[in-house]
Amino acid sequence: EGEEGRVGGADNMVGDEEVGNVNPHAGNDLGGNAVGGPPAAVAPVETVQPPQHNYNIHPRQGRNYSHCYGDDEQVDEANFFQTAQIPGLLDGADRVHIPETFDTDLIAHCIMIIITTKVVAGEIHISLKRGLKEFGVKGEQAVYKELDVLHLQNVFTRQDPGCLTSNEKGKALESLMFLENKQTGAVKGRLVADGSKQRNYIEEGAAASPTVMTESVLITAAIVATEGRDVAVIDLPGAFLNAEMDEVVHMVLRGKLAELMVKVAPQIYRKYVTLGNKRELMLYMTLQKALYGCLRSALLFYLKLVADLEGQGFRLNPYDPCVANKLVTRAQMT
Repeated sequence: EGEEGRVGGADNMVGDEEVGNVNPHAGNDLGGNAVGGPPAAVAPVETVQPPQHNYNIHPRQGRNYSHCYGDDEQVDEANFFQTAQIPGLLDGADRVHIPETFDTDLIAHCIMIIITTKVVAGEIHISLKRGLKEFGVKGEQAVYKELDVLHLQNVFTRQDPGCLTSNEKGKALESLMFLENKQTGAVKGRLVADGSKQRNYIEEGAAASPTVMTESVLITAAIVATEGRDVAVIDLPGAFLNAEMDEVVHMVLRGKLAELMVKVAPQIYRKYVTLGNKRELMLYMTLQKALYGCLRSALLFYLKLVADLEGQGFRLNPYDPCVANKLVTRAQMT
C-alpha cells in the first residue's frame, strides 16, 4: 500500500501542477494527498553588478596536447609548441589532407606561435640608422643589395634636380629603408616610399584596391573540400613592382641611402647628387614602378593582375572582383 500510495501521490502532484493548484511548499502523505506546511525561508537574491571593464580577468586554463602524441605521453602547452608536428595535415608529398576532426584551438595557437616565433627571433623591421648600428657591415651590404635589385628592375630613374620646381621638390616622397634580421641570420633590406604626402592631392577612396570578401574565401574553401580540388598557394616576390606607375611621382633619397645608391651605379647617379640644407646628400628619383608605400601601388597591382588573368581566359566573379574563374578541360579553376 505504501508503494502504491507514493505512486498515487506522485500522480496527484502532477495533476495538480498541470492545473496550477499545487503549493510548492506542500508535502505528500503515504496516501498520496498533499499536505500543507510552512513555506521555507527564501534566501535573498544577490544582485550581480556588471563588470566595469571589458577584460577577461579569469586565469587562463592550460591545455593538454597529449592527443597529438599518444595517450601515454603527457605534453604540456609550452613543450608542445617547441616540437609540435600537426598530425594528419600532410598526406603524401603533393596533396593536402584535412582530418575529419581538427582542434580549432590548436590551429589558433599554431598561428600565434608562428607570430611569436618571428618576433622572438628578431624578424621585425627596424630603421636604417638603428639597423646600421646593430648589424654593421651586414646591414650596409643588405641595403646595397636591395638598392641594386631595384636598380636592375628599373623601379626608378634618376631625376635632374635642376629640372624640378620647388613645388615638385616639396611633393617628392621620402624614401624609407628598413632592415630585417631573418631566422637564418641573414639581414634583408627593404626600401619603401612614404606616401603620406600623396594624401594631400589624392582623394580618399580613389586609391583603394579591392580585397577579397571573407564570404568568398569560406565558400571557395567549402567547394574545394566538397569537390576534392587540388589547392596551390603561390607567392609573388615584389608583387607591386610588376605594375607600372601611371603618374609622375618623385622620390628623394637622403644621406646614407643616396651614398649607397651612387655606389650601385656611379656613372648614372653621381652627377645628380646635391646637398640639402643640412649638408646631407640628396638624390631625386622618378618612380617607374609601383613601389610599396605609394597610395596607389596596391590598386595598380590589382589592375595589372586582373588584366593578366583576363588575358589568360579568366573571368571575374560578378559578386566579388577578387575572385576569377576559368574552365580548363571541362573543370573549373578558381
